[in-house]
Amino acid sequence: MKKLFKLIMTIAIIGILCNSRLWGWGLDYYTIGDGTHRTSFAIITDIHGCSDRLQSVVNWINANHTAYKIQFVLTLGDYCAEHYSTIKPILDGLDVPYGPLIGNHEIDQWYQEKEFNDYFENQINSVFRSYFPTYYARGPCYVWNPETSEYDYFQNYTFDIKGDYPYPYRYHFVCLDFCSRRHRTDGDADLHNFTSGTTSWFLGHLNNYLSAHPELKGKDRVILASHHPPTKASFNPFSSTWWYSLV
Repeated sequence: MKKLFKLIMTIAIIGILCNSRLWGWGLDYYTIGDGTHRTSFAIITDIHGCSDRLQSVVNWINANHTAYKIQFVLTLGDYCAEHYSTIKPILDGLDVPYGPLIGNHEIDQWYQEKEFNDYFENQINSVFRSYFPTYYARGPCYVWNPETSEYDYFQNYTFDIKGDYPYPYRYHFVCLDFCSRRHRTDGDADLHNFTSGTTSWFLGHLNNYLSAHPELKGKDRVILASHHPPTKASFNPFSSTWWYSLV
């Protein structure tokens, strides 16, 4: 019997490759499940200060979010800190809520991760949260990092999207900060598997969440988002050992 739910992830990509060739922007579509299309969300990533291209993407989303049933946007980092004053007002112009994630270019220097937190804390804690109050959780932010012997600003949070009768669904989104503070300028990833760090917080949170919602276990209803995708691909800064420790 067909599932009555289809989640379409509409991905608007703005980016610069490692060799500095400009991608431009376009749309890719990924589908989860089968059956009737009920909701979707958009991802904007690697803006790198390209405000004109970002404005084009925002305009497209604003013009098409009803037709494509785009419920929200996740921005996956690499805004480039010197452009916050230009980039954030454009993102604030979205007609749907957006949740900002941190990227490696937001942590090149310690003051830059603090600046990210100063610019986007209210968006994460208040504005975005107000749209998705169901099981919203924020991980510890200002955390002692034994890997660097300093306090760092970690950006981890979760939220649920839900649909009601006649097509009920529930998905749990976990936004994670794997940006390395040990190798700030290398674009590397780290698990941050220490007290209140990303991985230890995530595993504890997920255990508590699935204990409260056992009906979601084994049903691919938890979606992870981060600037560094936790995959085994050769180009990715995640090692296979790290990947297996997560899955």
